[in-house]
Amino acid sequence: MDCYFLERDGVESLLGRAKTIDKEYYVEEEKLDLSFWDVLNRERNRQPDQFRSEASKEMSPWARAKRRSNYRKGNLESKYQLMASRNYGRPDVLDKKGAPTLSDLDETSPPLSETYWSFPFFRVSIVALSYLVRSAEPRSQSDFDIVVNQLAPNVGVLYATILALTLQVLYARFTRIQENATTEANLISQVTRNILLLFANDKNDEEWAVESCQIIANQVRILMSRTRGLELLSIMKADTYSNLLAIIDDYHYLHGCDDDFSPQEESIIGHLRGEIGQLMESRALRLSDEASSLPPTHFLLLTSLSVTSTIAYVVASLRVVDDLWHPPQEASLLFAGLLALYILFFNFCRDLNGPFNGVYQIKRSNAASHLLQTKWLIVNSLGDSVDFSADLDEYSSKTPNNVGQVDSNAMQILVDELEQTKGNIMEDEDLCEGGSGMASLDCDDEGRAQALSKVRRLESELARLKSRNEDPQTRLHRLKSELDDLKSLHHQYSNSVPSSMAQSPLQEARAAAIAAERHLSELLSSNNRKAEVFDSLAKPLTEASTGVTFDAKLEDLYLVGVGVRKKAIINVYAASLYGSERVLEMLSGGNTKTSLEQVTQLLDSAKVSFVLEMTFKASGEAIADSIADSLKPRYSGDSVDLQELQLFITEGVGSKGGQATKGTVFRFDCDTSGVSVFVDGTLQGKVIHEGIGSAMASVFLDDKAVSPSLVTSCVGSVWTKPLPPLEHDPELASRIDDARNTLERAQKNVQSLTLSP
Repeated sequence: MDCYFLERDGVESLLGRAKTIDKEYYVEEEKLDLSFWDVLNRERNRQPDQFRSEASKEMSPWARAKRRSNYRKGNLESKYQLMASRNYGRPDVLDKKGAPTLSDLDETSPPLSETYWSFPFFRVSIVALSYLVRSAEPRSQSDFDIVVNQLAPNVGVLYATILALTLQVLYARFTRIQENATTEANLISQVTRNILLLFANDKNDEEWAVESCQIIANQVRILMSRTRGLELLSIMKADTYSNLLAIIDDYHYLHGCDDDFSPQEESIIGHLRGEIGQLMESRALRLSDEASSLPPTHFLLLTSLSVTSTIAYVVASLRVVDDLWHPPQEASLLFAGLLALYILFFNFCRDLNGPFNGVYQIKRSNAASHLLQTKWLIVNSLGDSVDFSADLDEYSSKTPNNVGQVDSNAMQILVDELEQTKGNIMEDEDLCEGGSGMASLDCDDEGRAQALSKVRRLESELARLKSRNEDPQTRLHRLKSELDDLKSLHHQYSNSVPSSMAQSPLQEARAAAIAAERHLSELLSSNNRKAEVFDSLAKPLTEASTGVTFDAKLEDLYLVGVGVRKKAIINVYAASLYGSERVLEMLSGGNTKTSLEQVTQLLDSAKVSFVLEMTFKASGEAIADSIADSLKPRYSGDSVDLQELQLFITEGVGSKGGQATKGTVFRFDCDTSGVSVFVDGTLQGKVIHEGIGSAMASVFLDDKAVSPSLVTSCVGSVWTKPLPPLEHDPELASRIDDARNTLERAQKNVQSLTLSP
């Protein structure tokens, strides 16, 4: 691909990486504070399709809840340990406006539950209680000789050795974490300077700078306030450093052969690649040291040796004490001091094991100063374009929308609409029953017709909500009953006019219009039964590597699959296939390859539509030429047809300034008669020639498709599974069209008779 072919518009993720994992992490945080009984209740309500393994599905709810509670205990690392508090600075300083100050480096005081052991009052209490301890059962002094001569010295040596090794390991880990964090923060500051310098020469590059610095801001927020679990999840799915490197590679790939690309820019890009590699190495070392905490078993061993050593001292003292109930003051004081030291050392080691909590925490001032320098550099250069706030970014929400609640509210509105419509029709019926049994001509006028039209719209909306809502079906049944009552009411009213009454031409025309409307409604109802089945299966899909989401339906077509068109490592556009009901029936339950061949041939009135959403900026000519080049080997018709197709594309893009920017949507409707071209929803024209629609479908679906991922998605879609038994009526669509035409003629006849004197 030539350097000038595409201009990048927006940073897209590389190799399927997402831009953020905040939404997924907040779901995990909500589970973190659940009690055992909350977990048990949640496990009881889980559906079979929510389990990720057969082993979990076969376990009882009690066993699954017990397993989850056990994850919090023991020596093995789990996600509950990963989500423990960790920070390299005060989170609130990132939200502060203005230049950083020394006070921003102040550490917050830890809670009393983490520091009580360091207070003099606690140590004095231990000494006092130990001083008052007395032996409960005196024994012969000769029984303790073996303890005094052999056990006590060995226990003392072993305790001293374990304590020395523990302190050495913890101090070394403590120092490495501090050094690696400072190194990483310093590298982040250097990378920020180089990025701002790289994109400072050209105003057109400001968007590159904003997106790069937003990624850096996200990493600064992770280091300042987020947990190790979130950072590890980010590495797996939305790695900040990998995405930053992808931006640099994309920029170099697209602009490296520009005439004005200077040696300085080439040098800066080289430095950035090296520095980002060092960043990844520093982060790996830091995370490794953060994970190297001592397990609970180690502290159990330390506690056991402390208790054993204490017992050995007591036994040794009993050998030389005359009155066991009244030991000398010196012995009591020595025992109290020894016990206080044991407890002090134990708490000291446990505190060192958590370098982000308690009394002995890492010194964050060095790392925090570099992180705040990074923020100040970005704010001075880009202002408010980069967000350092604690809130989630534009790609997610801390409180995800509750789809069930949204649909519930929509259904309540639907109920209110149904009740209002029912009231309107019943008022019309009351008017008809008045006037000495004679039917009023006003009963057939606009009010009732509009109400009945609203009923049909509400019925369609009800079907849509039914396909999306996962709540119990009782409410849906009640709504369906309301609709049936309204239809029955309309039927009774239509038959309530006395057949013996002489009808004028206007009445006959209105009666014909009502009959035509009823016939069309029956045909649509028959068609809706099939549509309800398809609607229940239709789901919106998101193309993973671009993040573009396509709606479940496009007019009367259903989404089959999604994919991406790539040029080297660049995502050019996201593509999707929409198919008619006949296409879905072709794909269902048969040989998928054969079915796709039938779809490309557009047999049996099949219709498909390809929707392409641009993820790069490109000229209309480049897009038109690319599509025409793909069509040439697949289309045996006149080349003029391809030129006409190119003209529609270039004219559509020309109306937007000649460039298809990110988010521009192309749509190609293909049937046996030809291809219709839409640009951003506006019809540009239709190339009418038999065979070109099939050729366009082959571009995206044959063995050499321009988007293999689209073919893979279609092959694995829900539509390839067997569908529920449905009666296929190929003439139903034409019968519906005839009924619509009949109704239109009847309505025009009524209008003309109404206006005539």
